[in-house]
Amino acid sequence: MLDVVPWRNRIVDHTDEDPNTLAAHPLNYRVHELLQRKATYDSLAEVGQVKSVLANKRTGRLLDGHLRCALAVSGRQPTIQVEWVDVSEQEEANIIALLNFTESMAGVDDERLQALMAEVKVDNPQLQETLEYEARKMLPKTNKDKEEKEAGTYEISPELFERQDYLVFYFENEFDWQVACQRFGVHKVEAGKVSTSTFERRGVGRVLPARVLLEKSHD
Repeated sequence: MLDVVPWRNRIVDHTDEDPNTLAAHPLNYRVHELLQRKATYDSLAEVGQVKSVLANKRTGRLLDGHLRCALAVSGRQPTIQVEWVDVSEQEEANIIALLNFTESMAGVDDERLQALMAEVKVDNPQLQETLEYEARKMLPKTNKDKEEKEAGTYEISPELFERQDYLVFYFENEFDWQVACQRFGVHKVEAGKVSTSTFERRGVGRVLPARVLLEKSHD
């Protein structure tokens, strides 16, 4: 049974602020890759601000919402909604750790996730694909195993041999590459040692059935 401890209210204000005036916390360890930045930007464009960023009144430092604040700056948004708390610098570190660590401990109810995704319909098609891809990653392992079996893995070839036929696609930026991987169900795999190599090659090694390319090209 949980101990009954009165919760202190540390929230002191809610205001609209110029995002340029908010300082990133030096202890923020989160790294936001391009795909997450694009998805977050698209979600803000889709539904707007539905969650405040969190900052400390004493220092002006962000405690949560670093990516949203950075996107507000780069997107030239005049203001961002801020929830202010009044805590010490020591408590800043505690809050950053607790907010991130406890959130990452959450499990997934597969049936509710599937029910949720059946209701999700956003206007941006790339954002819809990203949401569906992320949901698939959280579904039961049996579904993932089925996808793996359909796609099939192979040992990464050290070169393109002249007597084999290839369709080679190249991507000029990381975001387009990530979108293509999502669309065609390509996931990172670890390949075994190649017979002509003395070291292990790791990365994307995937053979897709031609029907997948043809089906997706008509979507």
